[in-house]
Amino acid sequence: MVLTDKGFCGTSVATVPSGTRVWYVPRDREARERARASRYTLGGELAEHAWMDRVLEQTWLNSERLAE
Repeated sequence: MVLTDKGFCGTSVATVPSGTRVWYVPRDREARERARASRYTLGGELAEHAWMDRVLEQTWLNSERLAE
């Protein structure tokens, strides 16, 4: 087996154009609706709203846990 390293973590392949950002949106209903709507449009309307809600909630919980 051979392990090849193309670049530093976070600086190559898909990370460069997409970034390593976190979708951190407050637990405010309006804020989350705006965030979902903007990403839905940017993604060519190919996202599932239920999945987006799960990602938003889990990101919020994990970020709060990390802050603690």
